[in-house]
Amino acid sequence: MVPFKFALVALVLIFATGSTQASVLSDPARKPFADHTLKYKDKASGLDFSIYLGRFGDFERYFPCQFDHGKWWITKDGQLCIEYERKKFKGFCMIPKVEGETITLSSTKGKLQTTAQFLDGNKTPLG
Repeated sequence: MVPFKFALVALVLIFATGSTQASVLSDPARKPFADHTLKYKDKASGLDFSIYLGRFGDFERYFPCQFDHGKWWITKDGQLCIEYERKKFKGFCMIPKVEGETITLSSTKGKLQTTAQFLDGNKTPLG
């Protein structure tokens, strides 16, 4: 009886994971941003940052010698939102505008926050 329960639990986990990933990939609002990297200079330090927006709603942020990660999504009104896993960092929502290999992120009040390179694939450093 134990092997049957184990097989049933494994089947449910596989089905649940697959359906979640499929729904994320089929979200038309998220599709243009998924599997892209935003590279920009921090205004205060002048150092390079990069944020990789993964295909399954996860992100990785690189700042020299430091990695952070969390979740990202697109709201119904088109805002790009990021929430860090570590609550030490505050998440945010910005209005994105993509033009070729450039993305501008503005506040909800229209104030330009940053302009970044918008690159296909994961372009964050390896370490």
